[in-house]
Amino acid sequence: VGEMGLYLGKPRSGTIVTNRPCVLHRLSAEAFNAIGRDNQMLAAAIHQFMVRVLANRLAHANDELGNFLR
Repeated sequence: VGEMGLYLGKPRSGTIVTNRPCVLHRLSAEAFNAIGRDNQMLAAAIHQFMVRVLANRLAHANDELGNFLR
């Protein structure tokens, strides 16, 4: 949640509500930038993962829009 805001430097646009207790982890913008400086392999893996997540969301949104327009 908030990955687009992390990339764009803006407040997050998403919110999550859980049905049960859970453990959440936060990656601050400072830590995200430090990974990019200090561990290029990890940064590349994170970016690749995020591209897949965002591409899947875009594909789903396109499908939903297509269904709506039919």
